[in-house]
Amino acid sequence: MVLPVLPPSAASGGGACFQPRDPAAAGLRRVPRRPGEAYLRQVRDAASGQVIDVDERRLRGGGRYVSDFAPDGCLHVAFARSAHARAKLRVVSVAAARAIPGVAAIYTGEDVRGLDGIEVSRPFEGIAVPPHPLLSQGEVFAVGEPCAAAIAATAQAARDAADLIEFEADVLDAAGGPDPARVAYRKSWLKGDVEAEFASAHKVVRVRVEQARLAAAPMETRATLAMPEADGVRVLTSTQAPYRVRADIAKVLGLAESRVRVVAPDVGGAFGAKGATYREDVFVAWAALRLARPVKWVAWRSEDFLSTQHGRGNAGEAELALGADGRFLALRASIVCALGSVMSGSSAITGFNYARILPGPYKVRALRVELEGRLSDTVTVSIYRGAGRPEAAFLMERLVDAAARALDMDPAEIRRRNFVSTADMPWTSPTGVKLDSGDYRALLDRLLAQSGYAALRAEVANRRAGGERVGIGLAS
Repeated sequence: MVLPVLPPSAASGGGACFQPRDPAAAGLRRVPRRPGEAYLRQVRDAASGQVIDVDERRLRGGGRYVSDFAPDGCLHVAFARSAHARAKLRVVSVAAARAIPGVAAIYTGEDVRGLDGIEVSRPFEGIAVPPHPLLSQGEVFAVGEPCAAAIAATAQAARDAADLIEFEADVLDAAGGPDPARVAYRKSWLKGDVEAEFASAHKVVRVRVEQARLAAAPMETRATLAMPEADGVRVLTSTQAPYRVRADIAKVLGLAESRVRVVAPDVGGAFGAKGATYREDVFVAWAALRLARPVKWVAWRSEDFLSTQHGRGNAGEAELALGADGRFLALRASIVCALGSVMSGSSAITGFNYARILPGPYKVRALRVELEGRLSDTVTVSIYRGAGRPEAAFLMERLVDAAARALDMDPAEIRRRNFVSTADMPWTSPTGVKLDSGDYRALLDRLLAQSGYAALRAEVANRRAGGERVGIGLAS
């Protein structure tokens, strides 16, 4: 299938909200893209002066997303999903669903039994991966888990049929948060004599931080279209990782990767949530091959909220041993990562990054970090914007601020005093992460100068004296 594009003639002319009157005079340029495609225009934001790349094709409505493609004879999928977080679930009847006009097939877990094995990245050993069936196999572990599927000539008929599939459920107790009894992985890092450093510390500060679980909620929901071909299957899907999708579809369906062609057309947002292969993607490809027809699935908004992997949902506790001069002596940290009921391709990456990024740009003489990933009866929890790095920065910076308060030091000065210096580069952190370059002190000094930090500190002191609760946020 050739992806249609907006011709250059349709994309020319003014009217864009950031369109400069004279691009050449502004030192900007038009960059031609692939033949027949529109231009990427560089414009300058009048308020900030920042140069912005504007994709005129998408700006003018020329984007083509999975939902825009409709091959002849295309069938549509709708999934019947669990209303329970944990239950024994049985399909009682599909007769009413089959009777809906236009229905081509109804599938349950029995039809796809044995189709499992979406790959999970293992950045370290000892990761226990739970089953990940395409449709539930007699027990559900999350609200929104797909239990059966209806395929019909229209999306509405498929949804109507899915609503009529009858189930019987024995509801069980569910774990809404990370379950201590269902640990999928553990890993620890140890460097130096941590206990001795804490025993000799002038002061010790402690913090606990939690990141609420969230939904990525990109503008375009997940969507997949599969088209059988003479030698395999072609898949259009809204993804950040087409090669991963190809590998997983081939593995689960027992195909050579050369027989699976995956295309990512325009993608309307992702934020990490579309970096995984989902069971719906594999199911759509399986159904297309089984029915010898194109098959398409586009999640509606509430369905996407329930079934697309969430992010964050982690908790970290940390202690920092301090010398009287404000130097960091040792760090102890314990991190618990939520995983949900099944693991996606990058589920272990968030926790791994969270732990190994510590202590960030700071030097400590000793360190112990304990990491644990736990399952729960929720949708998958995996990478989201930064994939564990923001969590690590948040924990460490909160800890550094606590240290500054405990020692009555300027938060900027305690950071400057504990940075890895340029003379230390390249620096290998206690968790084994190599920092190859960076002048953190110079960057901090530049930030303080440009922000008027000294004046802001004086203003904060005056306003606090007047009873206001104000402060300055600072992070490295």
